[in-house]
Amino acid sequence: MVHPDLGVPALGFYVEVDHHTWHDPTAAADYDKDRDRQVRLAGGVVERVTDTQLRDNLPKVVADLRTLYLGRRSSFGVQAG
Repeated sequence: MVHPDLGVPALGFYVEVDHHTWHDPTAAADYDKDRDRQVRLAGGVVERVTDTQLRDNLPKVVADLRTLYLGRRSSFGVQAG
């Protein structure tokens, strides 16, 4: 079972926020890649953002994630509203 930071399970759309303390380039990165692969095998997508991206450019990150989310909704035939 995968427990993302944010997600819409019905659409298989998930967001993970990576922080250097918890997502260093070693064991945690391997764990994250395995989790992401499990989500993809189940037909989902994981969008990863870093805490630095959120801190330095929150409006752009939110806009990008919104665009990706709406695209995912559309692929499921869910109309905006």
